[in-house]
Amino acid sequence: ELATFRNVIAANNEAELYSRITFLENQNYYGLPPQTRPGEYGAIVREHFDQAIHVGHYRRIYDQELLELQILEVKGALQNRLHELMLSEPNLPRILELSPYNNIREHAFSFIEDSTESVSALRHSFQRDIMWGTLTSYIQDISGRGRHSEIYREFYRSFTDENFRQFHGLPLP
Repeated sequence: ELATFRNVIAANNEAELYSRITFLENQNYYGLPPQTRPGEYGAIVREHFDQAIHVGHYRRIYDQELLELQILEVKGALQNRLHELMLSEPNLPRILELSPYNNIREHAFSFIEDSTESVSALRHSFQRDIMWGTLTSYIQDISGRGRHSEIYREFYRSFTDENFRQFHGLPLP
């Protein structure tokens, strides 16, 4: 019954999931997906599907994998937006000169990870729902307000180490 379900009913859903995973792997995101070799993430997902015992179990695995992928996609989109906005800062050379960080995209990844839970740490559905809500609110804010969004302002302060610089009377960009 499970094999028939996967081959007939769920085949298109699995194919779309693998296509989205491949697309995610081909983006210029730092640290996303966390697997570093091409095809590694898809292979892990395939192993999870192959461990399904019955149709209900398969559906739970599929829902979990889909949500994890969606979270990684939104984290990637947020990383891109933070990176693009920082690159468009009029005083970017001065920011880069004073920043303790030399890679905007890498710091965007770290900033997002520090601002949210790791996907693997989300054990309960309510935790995943909270993560999803947090990330989508960040995306909406940054899409609507750009450099004036709260998430970008926090990222800017983090990238320029603003609090440390202010505390020690050091110049700001």
